[in-house]
Amino acid sequence: MTVTLKKNENMNSVEGSPYLNDEFQPGTALVNEKEPLSVFLRYDVSREIIEIKTEIGSNEIFMLPSNQETEYRIAGDTFIYDNFRFEDKQIKGYFKEHFSGERYRLLEKPTLTITEPVAAKTGYEKDRPAEIVLDEEFFVISNDGEVKNVKLKQRDVKKVFTSNAAKKYLKGNKIRSIEDLAAFVAYLDRN
Repeated sequence: MTVTLKKNENMNSVEGSPYLNDEFQPGTALVNEKEPLSVFLRYDVSREIIEIKTEIGSNEIFMLPSNQETEYRIAGDTFIYDNFRFEDKQIKGYFKEHFSGERYRLLEKPTLTITEPVAAKTGYEKDRPAEIVLDEEFFVISNDGEVKNVKLKQRDVKKVFTSNAAKKYLKGNKIRSIEDLAAFVAYLDRN
């Protein structure tokens, strides 16, 4: 399916970008068991689509229908389409998969908020335009469907994971980065 991009004049006054990375990155699209496609990709967080170019200089942009059988690899990150329930809310869309084991998966959901423009209150201040702010949420999903939302903070992870194996790991290891959290989830998956 070809994507037709329309220019929205309102977006000219908004700072920031709805893309996880503005530029198309070399990547791979894996659909079912078919041959992997080497393409150029970028993820539009606001519209929940992954845009595809077959040639970097081309003006044609394509997209595949969102489904759980398609996996994208963009600049070393794996993106999958998934959906699950968390606190009575359906969460669906593309997720960065940081770990997938026998018992647990660690997914990152890129999120987007748009702040309102702020008018200057005095002559010394400047007007602030509306701004697109990209953020992320992390979810640990067990194979029995239990979903836990965690932050990249040691204290938060200790609060959410209270098993003996988790306590043992967290006593000797700190959670400060996504790599630390992925190592923690991998440890839980093995124990």
